[in-house]
Amino acid sequence: MEEEVDTSYGMVRTEVMRGRCGAHLSHMFDDGSNPTCPRYCINALSLLLAKKKGATTNG
Repeated sequence: MEEEVDTSYGMVRTEVMRGRCGAHLSHMFDDGSNPTCPRYCINALSLLLAKKKGATTNG
């Protein structure tokens, strides 16, 4: 994982990118639940979701 300052859209935030290819994963903000917990706004398309064992799907 790599981080870089992003100043687009008039904001200052930290962009989080995949270290291997530089793909955008999320932005990190310093307003998490306490001073040591950052808040990540994760791009849902960057997540790999696994089906829970025994779970069923509708459809």
